[in-house]
This record gives sequence, structure tokens and C-alpha cells, in this order.
Amino acid sequence: MNKLIKKPYLEKYIIKLSPEKKTKNQELLAGNILNLYENNIIKNHDLYVYICNCFELEISQKNSIQKFMNDLDSKNHNAFIFEILIYQINYFRFYMTISELLFNNNEEDNELYNFILIFIKNNDQEIPKYKKKNIKFLIFFNILQNLLISYKNIFEYLVRFNLLAKNENDSEIINFFLKNIFSNWYIIYKKDVLEDNVNDKIKEHKIEKFSFLSKILCLPNL
Repeated sequence: MNKLIKKPYLEKYIIKLSPEKKTKNQELLAGNILNLYENNIIKNHDLYVYICNCFELEISQKNSIQKFMNDLDSKNHNAFIFEILIYQINYFRFYMTISELLFNNNEEDNELYNFILIFIKNNDQEIPKYKKKNIKFLIFFNILQNLLISYKNIFEYLVRFNLLAKNENDSEIINFFLKNIFSNWYIIYKKDVLEDNVNDKIKEHKIEKFSFLSKILCLPNL
């Protein structure tokens, strides 16, 4: 469990599709996903639940999406099915990387708290500084950027199928994305703002130079 990041779905097929060696070959991964879908292991209802979990939707939008998903088929919508699943896979990998590799604890970690705040603020000076000097932030930032691409791709498909209106600009879509995956963090942050605790949580975190962890992760054979 991670107290700052939304928990991923833990379907067996998501876990099995998630290892790095499989996700590098997108063509193979797409074939594996469609094979699971055509064998009814991945169901249309699963895809509907994933979409509702990723986006803040009105009841009328949910009804339209559910109706559309009930008639979904791999022949005409294989790219859409792939994007929905690749987001779930990438999100599972993101969650496990943060929770097991970088922080590996069940407590509310103030360094991760600070990372999320920096990413949300999107400061053009602060982000490059952290990316250059802190290997954990660099990993955190890069995985989030890849995850955001998948999120935008799903949004674009929903617009293309007239299930969502394209009246949101890029910054609003990013905001939807951040509020979704960091919903737990936002609750804690709002409480900290009211209690004037934010500065106390972030003041102790100085930028660390690349550590032994960075040397291991940067080895060419890993």
C-alpha cells in the first residue's frame, strides 16, 4: 500500500503482462492483450471499469460509454483496447516502482510527498534541477510522463468515438490525470495547507547527488 498514490487494479492478467521484457516489444504485447480479449479473459466490462476509474465522468457519460463498450469488438477497436490495457499495465508498473523500488514502505513518505508537489507545480526551474541531481525523482518523472501519454491516448479515443467532448485543453487533461492518480495526496495536502504543515514536510528534503542506487540502475547490462 502507498498512502499518497491511488492503488492500481490487481487483475492477474495485468500483473502477467507487466514485466519489462514484455512491454519493450509493443507488437508482442498488443498480440497478447488481444488474445486475452478474444478469449474473454479481458471482458468489455473490465474495460468500462478501467475508463470510469481513470476519468471523472457524469452519469450520462458513463451510460454512453457503457453502451459503447457493450458493443466493442477487437476487429474494429483493437487499438482502443490496447491503449486501455497499456495504461493499466504502465500504471501498475509505476505504482510498484514507487512503492517497492524507490520508497518501499507503507508510511506517508515526505520525500515522495515533495516529488508529487514539484511535479504538480510544474516549475520550469525546479524540475530540471531535481531531474539532474536526484535519481529517484528522475525515475518518478520519466515514468509519469510515459503514463500521461497513455492517458491522453485514451482521452483522444473517447473524443473520437463521441463519448467525450473535446472542450478541454491540454492543461485540463493533465489536471484530470494528476487528480486521479494522486487523489490520496490531494486529500492530505489540503489538510496540510489548512494546518500549515506543508513547509515542515518539504523543508528537510535537499537535492541529493546521484547515489549508489543510480550507479546500479545506469549499468548497461540492466
